[in-house]
Amino acid sequence: MHVRKFIVAIALPLAVGAGLAGSATASALPTDTAPNVTHADPIARYTATVKCQLVKHGGEAQGYITGTGSGKTKPDAVAAAKKDADRSVPQGYYKRHCKEI
Repeated sequence: MHVRKFIVAIALPLAVGAGLAGSATASALPTDTAPNVTHADPIARYTATVKCQLVKHGGEAQGYITGTGSGKTKPDAVAAAKKDADRSVPQGYYKRHCKEI
């Protein structure tokens, strides 16, 4: 998050200053654009495990597969777990109805 604020803090004065080049207002732009950075807690990491039905193309469910993933947020962790489950799907099958366990 701090990176985005930093980019905006730099880009905005540059964009405003570009339109005012040579005027007295352009020299009034702040020269110190470094943001006040406070170090919060370490980035929280989430881990999720999903269980999905394994289905043969043109047939019925044959069993279940699982996948595990991690991310900065819970939805990111679940998405990573679903991608991990994709790696376990054999050719001629597909996965469906993934649920977090």
